[in-house]
Amino acid sequence: MREAFTGQTLNAWLDTPAGVMATALHGGRQRAAAAVAQADEADRAWRRQQAVSKAERFPGRYPTVDDAMMDVGNPAGGGGSWLMGSTDEIVAAVRWVNPAAGVRNLGGEPETGEVEGAVQAPGRGLQPADTRPPWNRD
Repeated sequence: MREAFTGQTLNAWLDTPAGVMATALHGGRQRAAAAVAQADEADRAWRRQQAVSKAERFPGRYPTVDDAMMDVGNPAGGGGSWLMGSTDEIVAAVRWVNPAAGVRNLGGEPETGEVEGAVQAPGRGLQPADTRPPWNRD
């Protein structure tokens, strides 16, 4: 998804759960905003490179590089960032940058380090999720 942040919308995004995690990852709101700006510049450079190639190959369809840039899709493979550490370390990092975020550890660390899923039906507590692929379920 391509975002076009202004100063106001960037600050609003930094208040969302994803923005709080990005703030925790980078150690502060200014660093997170700078990382978003740097990622946006890198994305724009990649899209321009792809658009130049498209404009050269299909001059009838794309009269300018800017026209080709509008037709460049998202890169394959996705992206993202990962907070490393135990659950307690991640919770501590989030609480350090935003004590009001309401992030807490709901359980201990799994012994094997495997990810365990949980579901919560309306009006019920957390229950273990069946994380097996559909073809392996009974």
